[in-house]
Amino acid sequence: MAILFGILSICAGCPEPDEVVDSAIVVVNNSNRDIVAFGMHKLKTDTLLQTLPFPITSQNSEVIPPGDSTKYGGPFKKKFAEMPDKVHMIFLFSRDTLDNLSWDQITDQYLILRRYDLTLDSLEGRNWKVIFP
Repeated sequence: MAILFGILSICAGCPEPDEVVDSAIVVVNNSNRDIVAFGMHKLKTDTLLQTLPFPITSQNSEVIPPGDSTKYGGPFKKKFAEMPDKVHMIFLFSRDTLDNLSWDQITDQYLILRRYDLTLDSLEGRNWKVIFP
């Protein structure tokens, strides 16, 4: 499986060679469709999908099948301490949407399944799991 996580691994999760993995976010797909998760830290202004440096596709991302999960390890706790807004966003997309529509259509119409805005406390309260739906 291809993993998109060069600048993301749920975007703070892909540790640099000298960074220590201090936590992991698990994305659980309890739906009946393939999904793709993308994460990033919230910037001072609300982050729009159009500002990403590349389009998200099912070819450059890990697809999470129905009834499965995926774990993204990284220096999340460290990154939360460094973030001005202390929010980590996770966007979930339908694989069908990514495969059948252009990135411009997806961003213009904001065709996401769900967006989670998570603080360190909310992630710890969820036991570091994001369960969809």
